[in-house]
Amino acid sequence: MATISPPPRLATTGDLKKIAWRHLAQARRTEHERRLKLQTSPKFHL
Repeated sequence: MATISPPPRLATTGDLKKIAWRHLAQARRTEHERRLKLQTSPKFHL
């Protein structure tokens, strides 16, 4: 049983890395969309 399942520490760090990467990708995507909206808005040119 112990040999089949990986250590809990590695599993938790892997999950944290996945969550962190997901948050980073989502933040970059929202920031990119926000910049595009600013560029397309008339206030940006004024």
